[in-house]
Amino acid sequence: MGLAFFEHVDEIEKQIADAPHLLICIQADSLIEPAGELKTDAMLTRHLKVLASWPRSSTVLISGKSRAELQARIPIPGLIYGGNQGLEISGDGFLFVEPTAASYADALVALADCLRQKLSKIPGVVVEPRGLTIGIHYHETPPGETEEVRHQVHAVLASANHPFHLTTGDKTFEVRPRVAWNPAKAIAWIKERLDQQGALTFYLGDAGADEEALAALSSDITIKAGAGQETVARYYLESVGDIRKALHWLESVINSPRKPMATGTC
Repeated sequence: MGLAFFEHVDEIEKQIADAPHLLICIQADSLIEPAGELKTDAMLTRHLKVLASWPRSSTVLISGKSRAELQARIPIPGLIYGGNQGLEISGDGFLFVEPTAASYADALVALADCLRQKLSKIPGVVVEPRGLTIGIHYHETPPGETEEVRHQVHAVLASANHPFHLTTGDKTFEVRPRVAWNPAKAIAWIKERLDQQGALTFYLGDAGADEEALAALSSDITIKAGAGQETVARYYLESVGDIRKALHWLESVINSPRKPMATGTC
């Protein structure tokens, strides 16, 4: 377990002030309703607009949703979008798709069709093709049927012709290609693309945050929401609801005239 975020904001603010550039990475799935709708209220939109417009930082939204859907739902100028957990990235003037994952696109379409067919008789299950990944939601499935969801998903993957990686969440599954890529590698790619290799990363994630990615960012500011979870993140928030409080705090730091960030090149 890491340190309580709001008990250490002074040291975090100093680290931000001393950084040559700040790369703010927000796991956007923490802002998504169980049914898949993004909770884009006016306050959240304001926070994201302020963060995206700050000249001494770059702001990235990372999500299990496709990049196109994420960008369509939160169309804020200046944001960088990392869809499918960073397998596809877009920003002002650039677009990247991880090539190995892209080669699985047709196989993922066929796999989604098979999953939809096998799960169609179980109430409350939604199969969501995302281009480079597949999401399976069963929040509305009766408790007595959830084990059958798990059984059918595993059976379909066991008979697949290609290797896929399966992760689990809160009444969700995610299927993605087995590729050597995660949000930390996406962040490294973004830093290189922006010519900001020395940027300090401020990574804010929820229960679905990739622990391998968090470990790779050990010298940066990493925060995970959910105090009861084992995590390698440096700091924790008590709940997912505190993510918005952390964004509000970060906006106040940006607007503070007392501690401007360091200038200079990376």
